[in-house]
Amino acid sequence: MSKLEMDQDLARIVLATLARNNAELTYIVSLLKEHADEESTDIRVKIARLIGDTGFDIMDPIFSAFPELKEEFQNRLEKYNRSFP
Repeated sequence: MSKLEMDQDLARIVLATLARNNAELTYIVSLLKEHADEESTDIRVKIARLIGDTGFDIMDPIFSAFPELKEEFQNRLEKYNRSFP
């Protein structure tokens, strides 16, 4: 993997944006599950996979490069039940 070329502020912005997007996608999955027919299962699975891939492929490498941000996000999640400002 190549070295990340971003500063901590940019990393924080990227992480917060991804966390917000993942929260919205999670909401969409629950809406589909509640209001759509079984045909939506494939869509829900694809959205869930996208959420997982976002964490694994994008967020994890940023947290590895900036471990202090991981702690910051975890603390915020514990305190406010959300990881982004």
